Amino acid sequence: MLLLRKIGKAVVSFYEFQIAKNFLANSQKVNETLEKGIQNIGNSMVNLKLKNHFLFNTLNMMSLMALESRNMPLYNAVIQLSRMLRYTMEAEKITVTFQKEYEYLCSYLSLQTLRFGKTLTIHQEISKKIMIRQVPFNFLQTLAENAFTHGFKNIKEKELSFTAKDFPDGMEFVFENNGKIISAEECVIINNKMHIESNHALFILQKKFHSLYGDNFKFTFYTDEKERCGISIKLPYALKEGIISNATSSCM
Repeated sequence: MLLLRKIGKAVVSFYEFQIAKNFLANSQKVNETLEKGIQNIGNSMVNLKLKNHFLFNTLNMMSLMALESRNMPLYNAVIQLSRMLRYTMEAEKITVTFQKEYEYLCSYLSLQTLRFGKTLTIHQEISKKIMIRQVPFNFLQTLAENAFTHGFKNIKEKELSFTAKDFPDGMEFVFENNGKIISAEECVIINNKMHIESNHALFILQKKFHSLYGDNFKFTFYTDEKERCGISIKLPYALKEGIISNATSSCM
């Protein structure tokens, strides 16, 4: 019986040893895979930095050429594009001040004004208090672009309005345009599509808002009584539990 007990313990010990050995072998393979993955990511980041370095050097050269030829519209376009690229490269941002996000939007709208000239009219109403509020990083330009991509097709005289309001319980951002008329039925379909997984920009934004605020936000596509298409976003001040805002200072 004593011998059988010793044999039993030896079998158990050997089995446990084999499990530990296999676990360590698998861990080593996992670590090797992770190391290769990290190395590949590092190489990709180096390549990206080199490409960005080349891109910004090219933009700087273009801006100098525009200045030398006294082509101020081209110079302004290059400067605005450079600002936009630098902003979008801040991938680690979760939230920024509205002021920074609004500056990015203004750069985009400046480029559209250069493109369409007098055929584009932009109206804005911005609450002063909202400038210091924290908002999601990189969402306003996508909403404005939606009007130019979908709303202004075959529209010669384009009108875009943007309002940003500050309330005791949160913020509201509204884009409206005089583009293609959308029926109430089509609005329902578009609102439903925001919640169906796709590569559409509105779905991606809806996922961004949900990750930051949970269900405590409203994102609506609509047509008003003047048959103007609009998008309304209502956001609370506080992020959902567990999300930490990386608040940053802003400068004009």
